[in-house]
Amino acid sequence: MNLQIKGKEELRHLLNSWYNEICGEHLEKAASLKKELDLRVEEITGEEEVHTYFHLLNFRYEILLGEVSEETHRKIDQIGEVDDKQIMYHYHLFKAVYATNKAHFNEAKVHFAKLQEIDGVINGVKEKAELDYRLAIFYYQIYQPFASIKHVMQAEKVFQTFSGNEVLLASCENIYGLCSSTIGKFGQAEVYFLSALDKAKKVKSERWEKKIKHNLGLLYADQGNPELAVKYLSDSLRDNLKTVFLLAREHYKMGHRDEVNQLILKGYDLCNEEYQHHFNILKELNEPSSIENLEFVIKEGILYFENEELWKYVVDYFEVIAVQLHTEGNAVKASEYFYEAYQAKQKTENKGVLK
Repeated sequence: MNLQIKGKEELRHLLNSWYNEICGEHLEKAASLKKELDLRVEEITGEEEVHTYFHLLNFRYEILLGEVSEETHRKIDQIGEVDDKQIMYHYHLFKAVYATNKAHFNEAKVHFAKLQEIDGVINGVKEKAELDYRLAIFYYQIYQPFASIKHVMQAEKVFQTFSGNEVLLASCENIYGLCSSTIGKFGQAEVYFLSALDKAKKVKSERWEKKIKHNLGLLYADQGNPELAVKYLSDSLRDNLKTVFLLAREHYKMGHRDEVNQLILKGYDLCNEEYQHHFNILKELNEPSSIENLEFVIKEGILYFENEELWKYVVDYFEVIAVQLHTEGNAVKASEYFYEAYQAKQKTENKGVLK
């Protein structure tokens, strides 16, 4: 990346270097440069454009670390709309990355759309590759694997031409694996994940090793192998919301009710709005009170998933309540929910989400 920042040459160089290390997910190098920049805060404050970019990049750095402070949010929100196209480009890009990570997909969509309106700002193929990479992650998260594959192919092609992108190349293979799993090509997905895991091990990226093991666990869960899923999930991310939910769900499949309850309690401590619904539904399945209560929590969840256009979950949960109703002998109402699931699945297929 090469930010076109006015100001002292040395500060520009430091900020560009920091941005490159952040984008490459080189945590130690990024942390070292952050310390160096912190020591020069008075110089940074004295250069208005440099100061703005420092706060933008600090936002992006904290996104990488997984925790954005209230102070950073406040400083970013103060930027607002300005005339500088490059500042606006990175503002919306970083906001899109943050919203995607937080599962605020409609918000992320707005920021990605804003990027399309800003012309002539992308500085070279690396910057374009970063955008494609982020779009690939976004489209996977909203269950549009073919759009995700299109963008990750473009990003990977660029990453392969520059040194220092080993972590990103492992991540690209990880995205291929996720998309392959989504479209039901489980054998292909496993090959991609194992290749990604090998790349992560070679560069000693424990962070990515754990992410990829999480996704191997997800793959085996999707294949109906809860024992193998739990093995990989237990050796993956700790205190990660998705991992905790998947572990709880797979233990539920094996009838481990106590383990499920413990994981649900842990999940509630980590919850965002999306996973609040997942855990509420799983809790009702694990400790059933009545079919009416299950129907209520599922319908609440479906309202959220429809609003976020997460159609896969709409399909899944309509089918869950339909099966439960059918089991209880209410075939008429069950058939209504099966039809709702069918209609939701049509929406996913129209978007190229499921095949």
